[in-house]
Amino acid sequence: MHRELVASGRMTNRQFHDAILQGGRMPVEIVRARIENLPLTRRARQTASGEKDRMRVVSSADTAHLIVEVNGRRSSSSGATGGLMALRDDQFYISFLVKAGPKLPAERFANVPRTYRLRGMGATVYRLGVPKPEAPWWRFEAYGTMKWGSAANGASKLVEDFIQKNYDAMIAPAASQ
Repeated sequence: MHRELVASGRMTNRQFHDAILQGGRMPVEIVRARIENLPLTRRARQTASGEKDRMRVVSSADTAHLIVEVNGRRSSSSGATGGLMALRDDQFYISFLVKAGPKLPAERFANVPRTYRLRGMGATVYRLGVPKPEAPWWRFEAYGTMKWGSAANGASKLVEDFIQKNYDAMIAPAASQ
């Protein structure tokens, strides 16, 4: 990929390496799609999310049943590490909303029990808000240590769990229409 992008003059060596480092750990197909601004192939989408039942990434919010919107992120230092590492943040938080998309009627989305929360799964995700008439979405914050990826993994686990546990309440009867 380096030869293809840098030797051909499409990117500088620095641009290439910056793009790789910004992406973090991910499969090559996804790195290529991200760097070259290509749509993900079906295989790459399955690699990115694992082959998940009842879950598909769509190209626009207009065709979505459920929308996950990241609305903030923050980091801090716990002060637990010593030396030069004490200067780096080691706690990471990602705030996100789970909303009904245009393909999911509001009354179906409202069928999700207000007591829903992620339990177990080895992730720390806090439920910060449940749907209300003035704010019809779920609000969560995922937490992880040492890197952004750990917080992102928690958010991903919550979305998978939210869909799995609430699919019948949100989608199943509507899908037969």
